[in-house]
Amino acid sequence: MKMRLLDQVKEMLYWKQHTRNSDIYLWTEIVMKWYWNDFTEFLHVVQNNSDEDTVRHALNKFMLEVPNQDNVKRVRARYNSKGKFLPTKIEIVRKRRLNEDKWKIAMGYPTKKFAEAVHTHEGEIKQQSKML
Repeated sequence: MKMRLLDQVKEMLYWKQHTRNSDIYLWTEIVMKWYWNDFTEFLHVVQNNSDEDTVRHALNKFMLEVPNQDNVKRVRARYNSKGKFLPTKIEIVRKRRLNEDKWKIAMGYPTKKFAEAVHTHEGEIKQQSKML
């Protein structure tokens, strides 16, 4: 029995971090892990049949077996909205309009506010050391 889509997406995002940056890669990894036999069965039909109806039927069967790409994206977005499995690239964070400061904190990068606070604090330290 196959895992639920929620669990499939979670597993891929956890173990294959490159899937966090691309829904196409995420979908492909899911197909390769849980639907590979369905895919090869479809390819076998395409390679061995010239009958258009047979090929169309095989394609429909395959597409009904594998998760829809939009559903994969929705599940990934749900995890992202909870702050889980965030993208690893800042460009993707911006493209998906995620909160950059929350992303930076989650990834261990300093935020702009943090950098400003450090700079202000360093200035205060220098000023105090001059007074001594």
